[in-house]
Amino acid sequence: ADALMDKDGTVTVVVSAGAPKIEIPNVLEKSEDGAREVLEDKGFTVNVTTEESEKTEGTVIQQDPKGGAKAEEGAEITITVAVQTTDP
Repeated sequence: ADALMDKDGTVTVVVSAGAPKIEIPNVLEKSEDGAREVLEDKGFTVNVTTEESEKTEGTVIQQDPKGGAKAEEGAEITITVAVQTTDP
């Protein structure tokens, strides 16, 4: 800002360490809706991908970053949801 001060005045500078980091919950084996709710409640953005799997359809089989890691609020968490394997 354009502020004037005395020649012998003191200037205090505060350096931020950035936004606080939040622990990412582990949502593996949760339903897609359940995982989305947990992650969004913590302030994360959720990106959903699907992958053919023999696991229960609609459950989370992967997440990136993994549960237990830390990220800033608003960070994108990608969850991979199982879909039924299609036979050729």
